[in-house]
Amino acid sequence: MDTVIWPQRSYQSILAVWGIGGRNWIANPRTALYVLVILSVWQFGSSMVIFLAGLRNIPASLYEAAEIDGANRLQSFIHVTLPILSPIILFNQILQMISSFQTFTSAFVITKGGPLSETLFMVLYIYDKGFMASEMGYASAMSWILLLVILAVTGVLFFTSRFWVYYES
Repeated sequence: MDTVIWPQRSYQSILAVWGIGGRNWIANPRTALYVLVILSVWQFGSSMVIFLAGLRNIPASLYEAAEIDGANRLQSFIHVTLPILSPIILFNQILQMISSFQTFTSAFVITKGGPLSETLFMVLYIYDKGFMASEMGYASAMSWILLLVILAVTGVLFFTSRFWVYYES
């Protein structure tokens, strides 16, 4: 059986399409953050499971009624699927927002906040100040600020949700 050998330089040419060159693209300050973004997108599976559960709970009769009324697929998506899924979109949006504010593990394991503090997220900064520099008071204050920021953004999402989230009454 013949085996196909992957060319050694081909991954570099694929990355060069996006302006990422050389082997040190994780250590490059311009591209290190993108590595963590790609990793976050890769971990988006739990939200997809929640979306799938929401999609499966949309009654087929709503799509049939839209079809009888003359709606095409795009119109059915905009006027049936999105309104029914809007509470699930809000739920996933809040979960992902909180998760993004609490990004720690990937930045700690892959870059330790470097290069040039380009991936030094707030939780990693709190960890560095609290456990590495033994400034527990400062780290505690930063944790409270993080909590207040998360509460504020969540509050804004809940406040604006009355304009775009559909709840059956």
